[in-house]
Amino acid sequence: MELFYLIYKSNEAQTFSVQDLEQLERVSRKKNSKFAITGLLVRHKNIFTQYLEGTKNNVVTLYENILRDKRHTKIELLEKGFISNRRYPNWSMYLRNLNHNDINEIEDTKKKLAKLFKNPEVSDINAIRHLLKIKKYPN
Repeated sequence: MELFYLIYKSNEAQTFSVQDLEQLERVSRKKNSKFAITGLLVRHKNIFTQYLEGTKNNVVTLYENILRDKRHTKIELLEKGFISNRRYPNWSMYLRNLNHNDINEIEDTKKKLAKLFKNPEVSDINAIRHLLKIKKYPN
């Protein structure tokens, strides 16, 4: 089976409370499990960045639902493609509300990417996107 991945970012239409985030995670886990979608949702400064993986049809259908979801604004597709193995096989949904250590890692990654690509203007989103593709968070 060929796997597909997609990374997008969006702004919160309204600020999510801790309870809102917990509810989002619970509901998403249940729905994603049903469609064999795995991934990670990162929240930083009221911006969501999400990595989704599964069959192309299921991931694209979920993304189309997200595009219609009024809780999101300024939705932007960052990257998509095919992969041979799941990056997050055990997570139907993992929500990470970034903490101080994560922010430091983002800043370090921005510096490394800026040096690597000789571009001093690396955004938080590009650093998060890079981390989503290379970092394994604990199960």
